[in-house]
Amino acid sequence: MLPQNNKRKNQPQNYNILSTYLNLSTRQKFLTLIALLGIIFLLVLIYISRSPKFPENIPSSENEKTLNSGRQTQQEIFNSFTSYIRKNHGGILLAKKKTPSGIDSDDEPIVFIHQYKFFDKKTFFDLTKVFSNDLQLQYHIKHLSEESSGTVLDHQFEIDFLKQNRLWARIELKTKNAVILDSPDPGYADLNEAEETASKENSLEFKDKQLVIIIDDLGNNMPVFQKLVELNHDITFSVLPHQSKSVQIAELAHKNGREVMLHLPMQPIEWPKYNPGIGALLLDDNSQSVLDKLYASLDSVPHAVGTNNHMGSAYIQYKEGLDLIMEVLSSRKMFFLDSKTAPGKLALNSAKEHQVAYLARDIFIDNVQDEQSIVTQLNKAIRLVEKKGKAIVIGHPYPITYQALVKYLPIIEKMGIRIVRASKVIKI
Repeated sequence: MLPQNNKRKNQPQNYNILSTYLNLSTRQKFLTLIALLGIIFLLVLIYISRSPKFPENIPSSENEKTLNSGRQTQQEIFNSFTSYIRKNHGGILLAKKKTPSGIDSDDEPIVFIHQYKFFDKKTFFDLTKVFSNDLQLQYHIKHLSEESSGTVLDHQFEIDFLKQNRLWARIELKTKNAVILDSPDPGYADLNEAEETASKENSLEFKDKQLVIIIDDLGNNMPVFQKLVELNHDITFSVLPHQSKSVQIAELAHKNGREVMLHLPMQPIEWPKYNPGIGALLLDDNSQSVLDKLYASLDSVPHAVGTNNHMGSAYIQYKEGLDLIMEVLSSRKMFFLDSKTAPGKLALNSAKEHQVAYLARDIFIDNVQDEQSIVTQLNKAIRLVEKKGKAIVIGHPYPITYQALVKYLPIIEKMGIRIVRASKVIKI
């Protein structure tokens, strides 16, 4: 028996770890668990400390994506601002991106440049405020410099756009060799409110840039007409027939060397809600009635060399009536200017058929009787002149129209644009 027992003592024992753990007391179990958790925590620290480190200035793909998205947003803000200013102020000679340092970091804002042909400080700052409010941006304007070059002051401003108090985009505004509007100083100093390719509006260079300004609806309003006719600009005057002052206005305009037109009343689509006035050509008129009215209207406006339609959104689309008008104008060697109160080319085609010189209005300048709105429309006309070499605009004898023209026509002429009478832009 003794030899057998000695053999068992020398054999290795197979311990079951789980069984051993379960046989421990509660206190021993707790201490063992704490020890195991400590070992695991220590191993995690060792692993982290031995992991390779990457330079912090190398952005992750997600950071790069965010950065690129931010840059795109800044470009979009600049594009929107430029479009908004061009539409409502005009005068931008070029707008481009400036990258002087060549560094494109998240901390450095994109810098853009605006350069102007003429510059209205008050209008620009008012527009900047509206633009910023609409996009929920803050802005800061700083006046950098002011230099005199002859009779013109060259300004340089810095406009910062901020988003959540962070500098988002910066625009350097320059007025080198620009015409500066002499408007009241808006207090621009430090205002706070919570690629090399230059763009010329895709325009061509024209040696002779011409703007036709026609004031129509004349016939009664003498005070405004008398101020307009005395301006040293070749404005064209279109006079309604059979009005109390029609003959007097036509004679005075002619005496002052201005071109006279007949503002011929025609039936609008909303007839009879809207009445075009005495002598209006109506769709129900027979041929003889049309001719009688037309001759009488021409006789009531002496010195008229052309005519444009007053209202006429319905009649201008009536071929038989247009043909009668063109026959008379052709016999008198007068031109026809389409006020464009309705779409279509019937008037153009009828004029060609009867060999009548044809012109068409481009812009109404004072549908909204507000100086800033009129200036906005004049800026559109300027851009059209830059693009096509000429533009034809129509205004009316409103006091506010006179105020805008007396202020802005000298500026327009300083830009190399001539104010010419309507007959000067007829292609021969």
